[in-house]
Amino acid sequence: MTEYKAFIDDPDHLAKLEGQRFVVLRVCGAVSEAFRPIQATLRAHLRGKPISYPAQPHVTLAGFSSGTEVGAVRDLVTHWARSVPPLQLAVERVSAFPAPFQVLIVEIRKTPALFQALVALRQEGARRQLGSVTITPPEEWRFHMSLAYCAQLTTSDSWNRAQRFGEELELSRGAQCVVESAEIVAFDAGRECSGGVVALTGT
Repeated sequence: MTEYKAFIDDPDHLAKLEGQRFVVLRVCGAVSEAFRPIQATLRAHLRGKPISYPAQPHVTLAGFSSGTEVGAVRDLVTHWARSVPPLQLAVERVSAFPAPFQVLIVEIRKTPALFQALVALRQEGARRQLGSVTITPPEEWRFHMSLAYCAQLTTSDSWNRAQRFGEELELSRGAQCVVESAEIVAFDAGRECSGGVVALTGT
């Protein structure tokens, strides 16, 4: 059995996510290979600053409120995945979510298939009355992989320098991969657990 590789392992970040559930795409292949040297460069440049980093590259599609039953999310994803084909991910650029979020990201191309998958998942979650923590409307959602969570940089100057450095990094353009499953992630008792892996079987 393959050991589960958590997406988040920073204790402070885990505490903020307590009780929440997420549906994510685990990045692989060339996209993962493009992500890792960028994140490693950021870690080295920003060493010693109050910044946390995701342990594994991933693309979040939806999040559900603290206390949502993992089984209910698994049922939702199982139903949704039957109409969703494997999804292609393509990197575009290093960018950022501004204050107060202050997150450095790798943007993922907003393809019709990816957008339709997100809309269908959010709509089905709403129909099942599962409380959502992803309040940004799908039309405004920027598909991304988080590189570094910088909300604890408390001066605008320190954040601006970090953002400028990140956005000047050269990304491996054209990197793409195909993700064939979605993962349910649960945060409970200060740790991350897998709520299941569901194959994307749509045509």
